[in-house]
Amino acid sequence: MVVLIAISSISGTLSSPLSVAYGAAKAGLNSLTRSLAAELGPKGIRVNAVAPGATMTDRQLLRIGVNRFEDLPLDSEQMKEALNQSSGRLQAATAT
Repeated sequence: MVVLIAISSISGTLSSPLSVAYGAAKAGLNSLTRSLAAELGPKGIRVNAVAPGATMTDRQLLRIGVNRFEDLPLDSEQMKEALNQSSGRLQAATAT
């Protein structure tokens, strides 16, 4: 069995003003992966993508204003908010 694996990123689905070209490239890769999977799947060729998440490193800690792992917010919503603020992520607009 043949398997193709693409390395994608969360940037392919989330917007960020600091990495427009990178996000657009990963979004294109995600679309290509889905199209190839649909086209090649019936021929026995599997096509998938993996999108590794953020890894908490010393550099990432500094970006969110924390000096030690022990000082990280325990609440997942607080953590998401801290990461969103530090990376400049744009929240998806919702229709009202």
